[in-house]
Amino acid sequence: MTVNEKVKNYFDRELLSTLTYAIIAVIAGYLSFLLNQPKTAFVVMTVFLAISTLFIRFILGIKEKYNWYMKNGAIVFLFVWFIVWTLFYNLNIAI
Repeated sequence: MTVNEKVKNYFDRELLSTLTYAIIAVIAGYLSFLLNQPKTAFVVMTVFLAISTLFIRFILGIKEKYNWYMKNGAIVFLFVWFIVWTLFYNLNIAI
């Protein structure tokens, strides 16, 4: 395996994990809005963050250290979840 292939493989895994975290965060943000309780929304966010990490680790087969998951998706998950939940919560939009 050449250096170029290793770099491409690494960035493919980063992009896949970040995209997965973002998609699950949108779903978690909307479900948090539907529950209509800020404390429950935080619990939903935490559960979905754990589920998405397990999904990436076992289903997609990306096995890295905890720090890698925090850098490549968990922060994105928190920001996307908060933005989606805040928009739905403040605008009171139900789809």
